[in-house]
Order: sequence, then structure tokens, then C-alpha cells
Amino acid sequence: MSKRPNFCGKCGGALPLTARFCRNCGAEVVRTPPPQSAVDAPTPPERRYCRYCGGTLQNKARFCRLCGAPLGAVSARASQYDSFLAQLETVVNQLAIADQSAYTRTQRLLVHLINPRVTIVFAGHFKAGKSSVLNTLLERPILPTDDLPATGVRCVLRSGSSDAVVARGTNTQRIVPCKTEAIAKVVSRLSEDGADNEAIQVIDFVDITLANAPIPPNVYWVDTPGMNDTEDMTVRATEAARTADVLFWVLYSKQFLSMSEQTFLSTYIAERGNTSVFFHCQRFLKSGYEG
Repeated sequence: MSKRPNFCGKCGGALPLTARFCRNCGAEVVRTPPPQSAVDAPTPPERRYCRYCGGTLQNKARFCRLCGAPLGAVSARASQYDSFLAQLETVVNQLAIADQSAYTRTQRLLVHLINPRVTIVFAGHFKAGKSSVLNTLLERPILPTDDLPATGVRCVLRSGSSDAVVARGTNTQRIVPCKTEAIAKVVSRLSEDGADNEAIQVIDFVDITLANAPIPPNVYWVDTPGMNDTEDMTVRATEAARTADVLFWVLYSKQFLSMSEQTFLSTYIAERGNTSVFFHCQRFLKSGYEG
């Protein structure tokens, strides 16, 4: 079988098979491989997806570039994990007969195992700047901020394909425009005339889904009412903080931790460890302040 002749791409002159430069014009030889037939063409690699977040995986990747999940032997462990969850669910259901309280706690743990997610709760003294921190992280002013305490109900933020806001209560569900002014009307503790906002009394939380948000899949950011605002707001704040996998405590340098904050944080850290809480000082006093 004769070898295919080579020709200079610039002047068209014939080239020796091993030539690096054209002997006629001196141009560098750029060799192109012969076209492959459909039979010889390699089969494209099968596309892989992360089991945890659904993101596309690179070939031979050891970790998911979106959620960071380790991929080594994931498929081998997946069936074992699913089998373990099925057995655990059977045991939990049997526990309901013997101890309802233990069943409730274990059922909550099982839900997290089956549907893994991370909840990061932003908490702290009222007007410490929790909503402002979240707006900065989101790079858009979605949450209301004001000189008066602005947040009277939990706001749960997550990423999604499109913007959507739903105010959810025990017996109510209300679609809200994804605008700061509209959200303020259902989450602010005070109405525009300074009176208590009655809307927050029937709302448990506001579910905010944002497109192109820097929130990873299966991660939820939660804005909360301020501690030490009113007794009701303090109760709501502590209840929301207890749902955290990670607690992000926002501080204001002018306001020291109150006794109620110290008591709550001491108990929280004793139960979950000091690595479960992050402290962030949002605002500092001006250098000329005396007091």
C-alpha cells in the first residue's frame, strides 16, 4: 500500500514524508491526520452525572466540581447506602410503636439522610445587619433593610431555574412578586405606618427561589428575625437557629452579646460543637466614638 504524498499548504510543492520545512518556499510543514471513517471513529465517552447534585462530571474526575462530593467508588457504595436506608426506615417505623418521641427525632434524622441538604442560618441581635450580609452575598438587594427592625419572619433562600417567592403558613400559601418592596410587605415586623404588621402572624416562612444565585444545590440560606427585639421575635429567632446545620452569627461592635444570646450560644455550642458556629462582625464603631 503506497503512502499518501505530502504537499506544502502554502505553495503546493511536493514534500518528502519526513520534511519539516518546504524546500521551495521554506514554510513550516503542518501535518493533518487523515480523516477517519465512521467505522474507525472513536466512540464518544458516556456522559457522567453527580449522584448528589446532578451536575455533569469531567472524565476521570475524583470530585464533583459543583458540590465537591467525592466520586471514588460512589457507584459501588450507592447500592449499599440505599440498602442501609431501607433497613433503617423499617427500624424507625417499628420504633413508632414503642416510643413516639424517639420516633419523631429519628424520623427527622432519616429525612436528612434520604434527602441530604445543608441549612445555613443567619442569626444575631436585631439590626446587626443579617439581611445586608445576605444581600451582599447574593449581589442583589432582595431582602428588605431599614433603620427599624425589618425581618419579622424566616426567609428561606435557595437557587433555582427562575425567581419565585411564596409566603407559606399553616393554612395559607401566597405568591409574592420577587421584588424587595413586595417581600417587605410580608416579612417586615412593622408596616409602613409604624404599626405591627399583621401579615407575619399567619406566615411561618417565606420561600425565596432565585435564578443565578451563588447558592449551591441542596443548600439553603435562612434570614431570621432579630434576637432581643420583642419576646415573639426572640422566640422565632431561636427556633430558626435550632434548625441550622451551620449557624452564621452576625455581630455589631456597638452591641455586646446579651445574656439571652450568650445562653443560647453556649447551649448550642455545647450540643453541636464550636465548629458549627461562625461569627461575623458586620459593623464597626467609628474611631471617634466615645462610650
